[in-house]
Amino acid sequence: MLPPLDTRIQPGDRIIAISRDDDTLVASTDAPKFDASLIVEAPPMPVVTERTLVLGFSEGVPAIVRGLDAYVTAGSYVLIVADTADAAHVAKAIGPLQTQTLEVRTGDTTDRGVLESTAPETFDHILVMCSDDLPAQRADARVLVTLLHLREMGERLSLDFSIVSERRDVRNRQLAEITQADDFIVSEKLVSLMMCQTAENADLYPVLMDLFDPDGAEIYLKPMDHYVQTGHAMTFHTVVEAARRRGEIAIGYRIAAKSFDSTQAYGVVVNPKKTDAVTFTTADKVIVVSES
Repeated sequence: MLPPLDTRIQPGDRIIAISRDDDTLVASTDAPKFDASLIVEAPPMPVVTERTLVLGFSEGVPAIVRGLDAYVTAGSYVLIVADTADAAHVAKAIGPLQTQTLEVRTGDTTDRGVLESTAPETFDHILVMCSDDLPAQRADARVLVTLLHLREMGERLSLDFSIVSERRDVRNRQLAEITQADDFIVSEKLVSLMMCQTAENADLYPVLMDLFDPDGAEIYLKPMDHYVQTGHAMTFHTVVEAARRRGEIAIGYRIAAKSFDSTQAYGVVVNPKKTDAVTFTTADKVIVVSES
């Protein structure tokens, strides 16, 4: 998925491109223009352990925990809290872990006392999952209650929790936006979108599988100021060049000031027009395809 950037295109090769549709893909004949003076050196990346809190349990949780095990540093920790969690059953479903220590607790994740006992402020990531044992609306309602508790706790502690939550009914997404979680994953919709993409172009299947595989290249959001000098107007060509020098491919960015605005795609811009001038801040992110 992430070819050497000095690869020469040969007859018969095919390009993986990001475009709104197959008839909107137009190759540029102009040489990219970037401002090399705005590109910064990559700062050293510290090796740190990570703590992940999983609230709720579903059949997808074991796969998520195993997937995290391929990303995080040895010595990391994951805590699963669910009202139906059985430690032995969960541990068996997940299997042996290489880089994380697993702890399982039984508790009602809509209970404020239970949430406070986990000390969510000590975790780097929080996942709020839908129960498979409940109807979709009840499962989504429980997730919403948990998110509201977490939001109030974060405001009281002056902390911005990193939260991703699961939804089973896409119609509940707008209601859930009031909790200001970082993102919502609607399981069935995500699968449906992938199936539509592969139905239209079966060659996309191995590309999608590679992106979702823990090995190889994935899509990351990284601090913009690790790539370019923020506070200066520049074209996206400059960001692309900064990423290229690290063996990465920049495909977009996220504007932090719009991260809670649904009318602005939550600040996410994928495949931006590379000649338009943009001024980034230190809170903004660059979206890259990278191996780390």
